[in-house]
Amino acid sequence: MAVLRSLKQTPGRLLEQPILFVPIVALGLLQTPQLFTQTLDPIVSSVVSLGFTGLMLFVMPFFVAGLVGMANDVATGNRTSVGRFLECGKTYYASAFGGYLVVFGISIVLGFAIGIAFLLGVLTFVLLGGGAVAAAAAVLIVGVGVLAYLAVMALFQFFGHAVVIDDARAFDSIKRSVDVVRANVLKVFGYYLVVLFGSGVVGGLYGGMILWLFPPATAGQPAPAPDLGSALTAVSVGTLLTTVAGGLFLVFSVLFYRSITGLDKGETPGSGSTIHL
Repeated sequence: MAVLRSLKQTPGRLLEQPILFVPIVALGLLQTPQLFTQTLDPIVSSVVSLGFTGLMLFVMPFFVAGLVGMANDVATGNRTSVGRFLECGKTYYASAFGGYLVVFGISIVLGFAIGIAFLLGVLTFVLLGGGAVAAAAAVLIVGVGVLAYLAVMALFQFFGHAVVIDDARAFDSIKRSVDVVRANVLKVFGYYLVVLFGSGVVGGLYGGMILWLFPPATAGQPAPAPDLGSALTAVSVGTLLTTVAGGLFLVFSVLFYRSITGLDKGETPGSGSTIHL
C-alpha cells in the first residue's frame, strides 16, 4: 500500500539528509512574530495578523517550491542542500505563486461557506427549539460543511509537487493535482487521514501551548505584559514541533506522490492520472 510504504520509508530517508530541517526552521522562526500578537489588544492583534498573512502570501510559494525540491532529492536518494532549496525556490516561484494564490482563494471561499454552514446550524438549532434533535441537526449541517471543505481542498494538495516534480505551470499544477487525486481516490483518502491526524495532534499541542503561555486580552482590560521566558519557550517548542512535523510531512508527501504517479517506476510525469486504484 502506497501510504504504509511511504510512511515506513520517511524516517530513514529524512535521517539520511537532515539538512532538510534547515529551511523548515527558518520558516518556523519567520512566523514567530505572530506569537506576540496574542499579547496585544484584540483589534490590534487582528490587524497585525492580517498584515502578516498578506506578507506570507508572497513568501510561502518560495518555501513551497524550495522545500518540495529538497524533499524530492531526499525521496530519490540524491544529495540535497540549502543551495538546492534556493535554486528551486527561485526557479519555480512564479508557478508556485500562481498555484498557491488559486488554492488560497479557494480556501477563503470555502471558509466563508463553513461560516454560513455554522450560522445555518445555529439557526436550525433555534428554530427547532433546542434539545437533542435540534443539536444533532445543527451538528450535521456544520459537519457537512467541514467535510465538503476538506474534500475540495484535498483535490489541490499536490499542486506544489506538480510544479516542482512535474515542472507544471500554475494552472496546470492545479489540474495535475486534481487528476492525480481523482485517479487514486482510495490511496489519497488514506494519505489524507494520516495528514489530518498528524496535523490535529501537532496543532492541538501548539495551540494549547500558545493559549497557556499567552492568554488572550479580555475586552475592557489592558493586555498582559509579554513575558520573555514564555516567549522563548513558545519559540523553542513551536519551532521544534513545526520542524519535526514539517520534515516528516514533506518527505512522506513526496514519497507518496511519486508512488501513486508511477514516477518511482520510471513513468513520465503526467502518467499518474491514468493509474488505477
